[in-house]
Amino acid sequence: MDVAKQAAVNALDSLREIDEVGVLAFDDGYTWSVPLQEASDTEEIAARIAGISANGGTSIYPALAEAVNKMKNSDAPLKHIVLLTDGQDGFHQYGDLLKKMDEYGITLSTVAVGTEADTNTLKDLAEKGGGRYYYSDAGTALPRIFAQEVYLSVKSYLINEEFTPVI
Repeated sequence: MDVAKQAAVNALDSLREIDEVGVLAFDDGYTWSVPLQEASDTEEIAARIAGISANGGTSIYPALAEAVNKMKNSDAPLKHIVLLTDGQDGFHQYGDLLKKMDEYGITLSTVAVGTEADTNTLKDLAEKGGGRYYYSDAGTALPRIFAQEVYLSVKSYLINEEFTPVI
């Protein structure tokens, strides 16, 4: 958990003040540790991330549905969720939620941490969610994974090409 929190804090360095960020912690329930907001006060966001604690349980669907519900009205040019879990979720009926994500332009990458993670479900969610799947057995790769996700996400909405301005 400490490595995951530090990875999330480190990823803040790659965000611009106009980018939006939110952190939804989940176990058997969910709570917005960092409500969806502009990434302007990174110190406050980092402090909120540091306050996350592990309580056990894994109930992915309600948390993912909540994230999609909050993000659907965002004007951000890129809407991307990074789902990190070390557990198994008995729920496997994500079809309707994935359809909504596609409709709202939201993509999903997943990170499985440890041997207890439900790697098959997470691979499937990432593939169908238009994102990437990662696995880390000890969590030590999490900072690299988060940095890569932020880089790839930011890069995907930058357009680098020649143009002629017109007044």
